[in-house]
Amino acid sequence: VTSRRRQFCYACFAGEHVAMVFLYEATYTTEDVISLVDSVAAHWRKPASEVPDLVDSKLFDAVQRVCEGCLNSEKYTQVDRKLLALLAIASATSWFTEAQVKKFDKWADKIALCEEEEESEEEDDNEDEESEGNQHEWKDSFPDANVIQAIKKALSASEVTEVTREGKTISANYVGGNYGKGVHDGRVLISRGYIRIYDERKSDGEHLITSFDLPADSKTLEACLASDAWDRAWDDDGHDEEDSANEDDDDEDDDADSDDCIWTDAFPESDLSAAVQKGLKADKVTKVEKTRKAISVEYEGGDYGKGKHDGKVYITYDSVQIYDRRKKNGEHLLWCGEFPVHSKDLEQYLASDNWEKAWDEEELDDDDEEDWPAPKEAWKEDQDGAWMDAFPEDDLRAAVQKGLNATKVTKIEKANKAIMVEYEGGDYGKGKHHGSVYITCDYIQIYDWRKKNGEHLFWCGDFPTTGKDLEACFGSADWDKGWD
Repeated sequence: VTSRRRQFCYACFAGEHVAMVFLYEATYTTEDVISLVDSVAAHWRKPASEVPDLVDSKLFDAVQRVCEGCLNSEKYTQVDRKLLALLAIASATSWFTEAQVKKFDKWADKIALCEEEEESEEEDDNEDEESEGNQHEWKDSFPDANVIQAIKKALSASEVTEVTREGKTISANYVGGNYGKGVHDGRVLISRGYIRIYDERKSDGEHLITSFDLPADSKTLEACLASDAWDRAWDDDGHDEEDSANEDDDDEDDDADSDDCIWTDAFPESDLSAAVQKGLKADKVTKVEKTRKAISVEYEGGDYGKGKHDGKVYITYDSVQIYDRRKKNGEHLLWCGEFPVHSKDLEQYLASDNWEKAWDEEELDDDDEEDWPAPKEAWKEDQDGAWMDAFPEDDLRAAVQKGLNATKVTKIEKANKAIMVEYEGGDYGKGKHHGSVYITCDYIQIYDWRKKNGEHLFWCGDFPTTGKDLEACFGSADWDKGWD
């Protein structure tokens, strides 16, 4: 253990705040890898702006230099778990772009799959025998009959036509399977390091790879196949193994750029407008923009099941997102299914419920915020707070007491273009509590004083125009958790 490493550990045990220095000139040595791990781990939860001496571009270059040094080293004969830890922690920060994180993942895959190379033929023979024994040992835990049974049950396959065992993998071909995206023929590939599902409808080596805990035997294989813990991935594109990671990534970027020019052509503006108006029941599409890498469709009066709102659909070559203007901090809905290949698919996807909440790593650009149309309601446009006149104190008190079952309203304040109502003994379904309701011209929040760190409930439905409407809001389930 180096003195620098020891000093870091002592400081951590003493509860001190450690300001680590990033080793931007790092190369592939154990000491440099440990230094980078310590530096990143000390601040990984902070935004880049709060990390002293952080230059994210230099840090990325340093990590790239270390990874390439590892992958190109003839002495690399054993998986470097310290380097894998560095890549995992770096990927978990918010300091890098999506493209850079993808490169971290690619390097991690290559580093984890590097095989040992021995210096002498005798050592090679011994290792081959041991490796072959280990392969037989883990394969023995996956008898053909059990693999067939697991695929039939988990993927609802009508038949498993063939199970083969070659090298370090088990391959099982099946007919009439379904992992939730329609009946198809395919193949399950099992190895000690991954499980993949190949759907014959897909091309270019596209497959599903599990993020589930790898099964130790065929009994847990069924649970793995039946889970929803799968990610889309693609086979290597045929570059030589000796190509550097940087060259591979540049080629991939070039391919992506060429693809960007093609995929957007499948989404004509008129079809995009129709898809958003039908799929999201939008009153009007106000703006459609297409660049080489993204499509943006802004709309008014849409509804994905959480009330009327204005928003934006944002499409890239590998994601579809819905931004609701009522949401803050980059919160949006992220499409979880297959990528739409044309506008007709998009309409079906927008109308489905296969979406998850997500947040941007960075706030939307100011230009994007300014481009969104302002709310049209006159009472929202009023900058003097006249909209508050629609909420008399008596109506507010009655709404909170009835809607939240509060025993008493203790305080009502109208100031600074907002209304605050404090209450005691309320209950929105999570037990009696004291709290407050905070209302502005475009959002409503419920603060339960048992909660910490600014946690609150955020209203997702149509905005109430009177105090009587407010009571119905409190009695609804149309609320999401939020944080200040």
